[in-house]
Amino acid sequence: MSTSDPDGDALLKRTKPDPSQTQPQDYEDGADDDDDESNRGAQTLSFACPYYRLNPVAHQQCLNYTLKRIRDMKQHLARRHYGPTFYCPACHRAFATIKIRDDHIRGRTCEPRSSPTNNNIDGVSPTAQELLKQRVDRTVSAEEQWHAVYEILFGKPGARRVDPYIRSVVRETLSMVRAFLRTTGSKII
Repeated sequence: MSTSDPDGDALLKRTKPDPSQTQPQDYEDGADDDDDESNRGAQTLSFACPYYRLNPVAHQQCLNYTLKRIRDMKQHLARRHYGPTFYCPACHRAFATIKIRDDHIRGRTCEPRSSPTNNNIDGVSPTAQELLKQRVDRTVSAEEQWHAVYEILFGKPGARRVDPYIRSVVRETLSMVRAFLRTTGSKII
């Protein structure tokens, strides 16, 4: 390569753009490049919290979180839904402190049960916490991974029919109304 070739030097040297020379993008006028409907939907779609999908009215605050990835959803579960870590090994009742749990065990007043009674409905049990810490199979889709988490938490048959995504405000509100009518509608009428 000759030294007199100005293009040769330009190929060898990489320079960073000068921040003072770049123009900030203006998003106020709505003139963005990805304006078609399919791209807009893909950008705004986020995962629903499994607890929200189980009981939308009780876990309505979970709509405030943007869970774009499975790892975001697991982090949300750890921060917001991990239940008490102190359980009676016989009756599976949860306790706030280890002292209260140990006093309960020493009292031997509980009736043994074969499995936890809450089935992770009040919070993620220690067993489910350990299962959620395991790496997911990256060969399956994110939607299938969400359903696997839902099944770990609640073990409900038919979990594959549950929508893993947060949809529009109108659709989510209608979903809550339907859930309310299903659970308490007959008492009202």
